[in-house]
Amino acid sequence: AKEKEEELKKYRQQENLIAREIINLTKKEQQTEKLSVKLVGDIEVIQSQRTKTIEHKTLLEENLPMWQGIVRGELSGYIIQNSLKSKYYDSDEEKSLAIFSAALQNHMLFVQKLKSETKETSQKIESFKEKSKELEAKKEKLETQKEAIKDSYKKKQEDLQNTHRRNE
Repeated sequence: AKEKEEELKKYRQQENLIAREIINLTKKEQQTEKLSVKLVGDIEVIQSQRTKTIEHKTLLEENLPMWQGIVRGELSGYIIQNSLKSKYYDSDEEKSLAIFSAALQNHMLFVQKLKSETKETSQKIESFKEKSKELEAKKEKLETQKEAIKDSYKKKQEDLQNTHRRNE
């Protein structure tokens, strides 16, 4: 009788241990689910930012040739106008050339800015791509963890049922 009582006590301790493990597994599963939901949200944000950045880059690339053409045209006009000026040009001609030169410089700076922004945008797109890959890898890892937790949970449930049967 004493052996049965000790065995019963042992099974109850196992049962309590397994029950606590099941509770811990349930908590872990909830935590991984929350992380998974957050990761999905982060992935969506990154992909949205990447899409917007790609659209921005496309606009820059579409407008850059037009502005380069404008600068080439202005530069040609400036060269022609500068070469046609007389030795004895007046202050109006001088003002005109100065204004033309300033406009040309502004447009050249604008084209450089477009090129620079296009390059930065390309780098941003790559950065978003890498971040997205990282998040996807984390998501896959979490999914694997969730599956392992579910398997452990099922095993513990079976162990608990087996312990109940032994108690009976």
